Formats: sequence, structure tokens, C-alpha cells
Amino acid sequence: MHKTIYLSLLLMLVIILSPESYAADGGYDAFMARGRVLLEENKFDLSAAEFRKAVRERPEDPAAHLHLGISLGRSGNREAETHLMKALILDPSDQKTNLELGVYYFNRQVFAEARDYFENALEMARGTSSAAAAEEYLRRLDAKAGDKRWSLGISAGGQYDSNVIVNPAGSPLPEGITGKSDWKALLSVNGRFDLIKRENSTVSAGYSFYGTLNSRLHDYDIMQHVADLSADHKILPSLTFTGAYKFEYVLVGGQDYDSSHTIRPSLALSYGRGFQTELFYGFKYTGFKDSELFEGNSDRSGQNHLAGVTQTIPIGEKIKGEVGYAFDRDLAKDDSWRYYGNKGFASLNIDLPYRIFVNLYGEYYHKRYDGINPASDLPRRDEAWTYSASATRFISETAGVTLAETYIHNGSNIDTYRYDRSLTTILLHVRF
Repeated sequence: MHKTIYLSLLLMLVIILSPESYAADGGYDAFMARGRVLLEENKFDLSAAEFRKAVRERPEDPAAHLHLGISLGRSGNREAETHLMKALILDPSDQKTNLELGVYYFNRQVFAEARDYFENALEMARGTSSAAAAEEYLRRLDAKAGDKRWSLGISAGGQYDSNVIVNPAGSPLPEGITGKSDWKALLSVNGRFDLIKRENSTVSAGYSFYGTLNSRLHDYDIMQHVADLSADHKILPSLTFTGAYKFEYVLVGGQDYDSSHTIRPSLALSYGRGFQTELFYGFKYTGFKDSELFEGNSDRSGQNHLAGVTQTIPIGEKIKGEVGYAFDRDLAKDDSWRYYGNKGFASLNIDLPYRIFVNLYGEYYHKRYDGINPASDLPRRDEAWTYSASATRFISETAGVTLAETYIHNGSNIDTYRYDRSLTTILLHVRF
């Protein structure tokens, strides 16, 4: 009798302590506990298997996804990103998740993305081991950035333009509106070199090229060359002065279109967590050239004075808003091209999971011209509304793809200058 009771108790104990029974009674806790032990022992494949079981038990649990992402990341499995992002979506304020996302992108050499998450982790958990780890990674990123004094970016793609009318600076062509649509190829190259790089000051020089090749309307093909020199200096930790000079030379249809000189100083005040106010002024002299296609283009030559303010507003951790106003006075040679301009604009920058960045932009620009326009007996009045949306997906630290849509409605009291225009663009970016 006693022997039978003893054997029964022993059998029950074996059943209770067996992994299957343990999983059935307290599966999630058991899987997480075993996974953590295996993770500490650097047995990443085994720990990942345990955390997968925990995820199946509780698909919406951020800790399960976090630890599965850590295990997969340590073993070099790209699936780690999916689970780390899932953990972040479920609990955006968790400092460890932000830290581990930073580590994942750092190991994959996606340094810009890594920096964002390390900075988040530092802000969320100052004085903790997570903050110390984030600070160390940020120091390593700063060391990498300090060693490199040059940058190069190349973008190429295609665009559908419903109304081919403008040069790269957005100025209407002097003959008015073509009313013609076309497909075009785009190429943009931007290079920059730091001439002086100190703790509080930087002086750099840059060159950029922008070109379009229309499939039919080759008279409107654009080649734009820009050389610039800029300097910034931190007057105070929160106050930065920037000065820039730019020379621009543009050809349209293979013929000289314009050349310009621009000087732009600005003062930016940063405060709070991500707030910034910028005051700016711009002086620009443009010399327009007459050509067979654009007779009378030189009448637009002259100075432009611009002044404005931009306010940056953080909206949560992944959204940044910007609003601004600018006034400009254009002093063209011919008074029918002289105008007073008032512009208001706003944008949203949204950082989504999976390295997707969305930009939404809206603008209102009113121009009141001085003289009587040759196409009418009235002084010209224009109101332009611009809306754009773009999404960029970074495939790696050095490559990304952008899809963008822009719509412009220009209302005018002169029929010649009324138009609607839409642009659909896809671009591949590579940076070095």
C-alpha cells in the first residue's frame, strides 16, 4: 500500500516538473525564464526558440518581442528588426527597446538610425545602465563621424510632369505656361567637404548638379550647377549662427537661362526638447539671359530680398512639425516682373517603423506685381497653393527609395498665368 502511494506521488512529481506540463500550466513565464537564462549564456538560437514560444502565447506582449528581437539580433538574423519594431509599437516609451534598436542598427552600420534610438534611450533613462550604454554608443558614433570630412549623395529616377513650366528654382518661364505634359529622367549629385571642423564651428564647401531629360520636350531640359560655401558657429550651446554664399548657373534646353549669387545669414535658437526658432535673411541677384525660346527673359534680372522665420515643433517622439512665414521683395529690371511676396508654409516629418520617413508639406504664396503686365491691362496678382507628400524607405545606411507627389494650383487675375500642375516622382538615393 505504502509502496503504491509512493510510486503515485513520484509519478505526479515527474509529470508536474516535465517541460510539457510546465508549459501548459505557466507557459509564458516558463518560456521567458528559460529564454533569459539561455540568452545570458549566449545560446542565441536556443533562447530565440523559447522566446518564440512566449510570443505565440502572448502575441501582443512587448517583452516577448523585445527578447526575441535581441536573441535574433545577436545571431545576425534580420528578422530581429521586425520583433524589435513590434516591441516599440507596443511600448514606445521603453528605454531598453530603444537601446536595442540602436544596437541592432549600429551592428548593421545604419548609423543615422542607430543614433536616433540611442538618443531616445538616453533621454528616457538618464542615470541608468541603459543610459550609460547609449552614451557609449553615441561616443563611438561621434568618433566615426569625426573621422570623415566629406559626403556624397546621388539620386536618380523618373518623374511625370503634367505641365512642364518651371526651372529648378520654381520660377515660371517667361513665355507663360506650356500646358504640355511629359515624362522625364532626373539626376541629382551633391558633394560636400568640411574645410574646418571644430567643436563649435564648421566651414564647408559644396557642389551640386541637377539635371532633367524630357522624353519629348527637350527645349525644357534643365542643367543646374550650384557651388556654395557655408559656415556655422555656436555662439551659445543653444544659439547657432549660420552664413552661406551660393552661386547658381542654369541652362534650359541647352542654352543659358540664368545665373545668380545668393547670401543667406540665419540665427537659430534651440530650446526644450526639440524646439527651434530660426530667423533668416536672403539677398539674391539673378541675371536672366535672353534666348530663342525665352525672348525678353533678361527683363526679369534684378535683386531679391527675403526675410522670414521658421518654428520647429516636436509632436511626440516620432513626429516633428514646422511652420513658417517669409516676405520677399523682388526688384526686377522691368516693373511688370517686380513684386511683393508673402509666403506661409507648414510641414510634418513622421518617422515610421521599418526605416520609413514621411514628409507632408503645404504652402501658400501670394505675389503682388508692381507694373502693368504686357499680357493684360492690369497689374498681375498670383496666389499659388502647393501640396506635397513623400515617403522614403531606407534600404540600408547608404541607400533608399522615395515616392513623392506634388500638386500646384496657381491662381492669377491674368489668364496666361493660371495653371494646375502635378508631379509624380520616384527616386533611388545612394550616399557615401
